[in-house]
This record gives sequence, C-alpha cells and structure tokens, in this order.
Amino acid sequence: MFFMKFAPAVVLGNTFVAKPSPFTPLATLKTCELIKDCFPPGVLNIVTSADAKFSCGAFLTGHPGIRKVSFTGSLPTGKAIMKSCADDVKRVTLELGGNDAAIIRKDCDVKKVAAGVFKGAFANTGQVCVAIKRCYVHSSIYDEFLKEIKDLATTAKVGDGMDPTTDYGPLNNKMQYDKVLSFIEDSQKEGGVIEAGGRAMDRKGYFIEPTIVSGLKEGARLVDEEQFGPVLPIIKFDDDDDAVNRANNSVFGLGGSVWSSDVEKANEMASRLQSGTVWVNEHLGNTNGAPFGGFKQSGLGRECGTADIAVWTETQSAKLAKKTFDLPAVTEEEASRTPEPAGDREYKMVIDGELVSGKETFDVINPATGEPFAKAPHCTEDDCDKAVNAALKAFPKWEATPLKERQQ
Repeated sequence: MFFMKFAPAVVLGNTFVAKPSPFTPLATLKTCELIKDCFPPGVLNIVTSADAKFSCGAFLTGHPGIRKVSFTGSLPTGKAIMKSCADDVKRVTLELGGNDAAIIRKDCDVKKVAAGVFKGAFANTGQVCVAIKRCYVHSSIYDEFLKEIKDLATTAKVGDGMDPTTDYGPLNNKMQYDKVLSFIEDSQKEGGVIEAGGRAMDRKGYFIEPTIVSGLKEGARLVDEEQFGPVLPIIKFDDDDDAVNRANNSVFGLGGSVWSSDVEKANEMASRLQSGTVWVNEHLGNTNGAPFGGFKQSGLGRECGTADIAVWTETQSAKLAKKTFDLPAVTEEEASRTPEPAGDREYKMVIDGELVSGKETFDVINPATGEPFAKAPHCTEDDCDKAVNAALKAFPKWEATPLKERQQ
C-alpha cells in the first residue's frame, strides 16, 4: 500500500510524508530505511505515533504545508480527515470501508465457486478492505453451497503467520478482535445460526475460528456493517434483480462480484453493482493497474493506473510558445544503482534524509502472541513539523528535476 501511493507521488514530482497505522508500522518503517538513500534528503519522510498519545495524523492533515492527503482506512477516520482538510481546501483521496457482496447464481459449479468465495472472503483472515463481506446465494443451491463452504471453514488451518503451513492468521489487534467477536454475538441475537466456527481460539493472540453464519438478512449488523474479520454471512435470494438491488442497498460501494456459468448474464449483473471494482467468477483478482476506489461512502477519488496522474498533480491550462527538448540519457551508474542494505538496526523514522529515533517508543504487538514484537518511535509535534518542513524545502528542486531522472 505504501508503494501504491509513494511511487506515483514522487515520480510525478511530489515530496512525501508517510504516516502508517500504529498497529502496522514496521514494514513501512523498514522499507523507508532501506530506500531513503535513493532520494535527496526531504523527498521521503516517515513519522510514526501511537495516536492515543499524540494525534500525529490530525496534526499532519491540519498542517499548512501539506497540500494533498491520501488516506486508506476506516470511514469515521476518513470523515474526520475530510473535515480537517476542508479548513484550507487540501486535495484529498480516500479509500475507506467496504461491504462487498458476492452474488452466486443457480447455474454455477457449486464446489468450485464455494472455494473461490471462501478465498475472497477469508484472505488475510478477512482483513482486506475489498474482501467479500456478504454472500448472496440462490435458494435452489443454497444448502449445497452452505455445506461446501462450511467444510472449507472447518478444515482451514489457523495459526501463527510465521508458520508456513498456516492458512489463516490472527486478527491484527485487540480492538478488532473484540469487535469481530461482538459481530458474532450480535448475529446470534438477531436470528443467525453459526454453521462453522463462531468462537475465539483457546490460545495466545487474537485468533478467531473461520465463521460461517446462516439465517440473516438485511437489518442484521453482520449484513449491514463491515466486520473486517473471519466471519461471513450466507444469505438466500430467489431473483437475480432482487439480489443486485439488495447488494446495492448499502452505504458502501467498494467492490462486488457475480458468479455464474452464464458469463454474459453475469457481466450484465456485475455492471449494475454500485461498486468501484467488480469481478465475474472471481474476487480480489489483480486488475493490472486499473483505477481503484469506491462508490458512495467507500471513498473519494481513484488511485492506481492513469488515475494517479490526477491524484498527484494539479491540472494547469497554458498557452505557451512551442519548444522541444530531449530528456537526458540514463548513465550506466544510474541504471545499475541499487539501495545499500540497511543492515539489522532498530526501527527509526526518516526525516530529512536521516534516521531519527523518537524520544519515546511504543510497542508494536504481535497478533500471533498478543505480546510486544518490536518498538517503533513515538514522534512529537516537533518531529512532524520537521518532516513537513523537510518535504517543503526539498519540493522546489525535486519538482524541477526532469521526469526521466526522477524515474530512476
């Protein structure tokens, strides 16, 4: 996700301050440490913070030096960012929550489709914004489909992600773990039947069994809201048009899919889903650089592919005298240049081309054990200000650097 935003931003002439989630900062911190010397000081900056202590994100979105905010995360946080950016009309791109529906028509290969749906719903233990969150199945194949997907849930191996034999790992943090368990509890109160799973696993860490729920319909929390975890409601329908309408009856519109042996009919149904990305006979498949984003409250704007040009640049209309120029040739040294290995060092922030330790640190919890895994720096307001000022200082020269040179 970091590179999806950072790479087009800097190639198009921007300087950058990254702020990862306090639950998952380590990969981005290490990545920035490894690549920092590929850029002039100030082009790449990263700050981290445990938000309960200092709202680094709120500080950055309110900073007058920031001209564009690109955010991937929850709907409530996205709304707060929009409000903050409105004060000085910052450009903003948001990729927020999803409640993706999969529609399973009666003419499908049940066993094959059940496997595809299970993969699309439980990838990364359901912690994917565009994973399947609701599954509508035609009543004529409902029982058969339910049996197949129950078998997949009960035979999946859940364990530590460091174990190569593991199929599905833990929830990322205690807050999300508790939230998913509350979805399961509420589904039973609202008439749902736990067909598989439904329990927290008796071990360290934030593990929940892959859970299949039947007997629910619209109005139930598990159907209407985003669970972001290993729980999937299987919902019955009788009419194709009704299934599309029910899939669209949501404040979200990130992704959706239709599964059928009649590709022409499935394509037509998919085109009517109010979602930023739709698939036929798959879900989560690579869209090869196609613009990505959501309808309705699933986001604002698009990223990836040609959409990045609009995301990371401002359009200017100009009537100028014609002038041609040649882009400079790439030297052998530039073509062969690779980042030097960072070595085995502690996690630090990158500010103005330098690795910076925080005055304090916060624990990053290993969700497989529920115990501290590493420490990340806790930034201060001064650290954030230095990062923004470094980006501002580097911006004029970086913007003026020829495109071909930035691409190296």
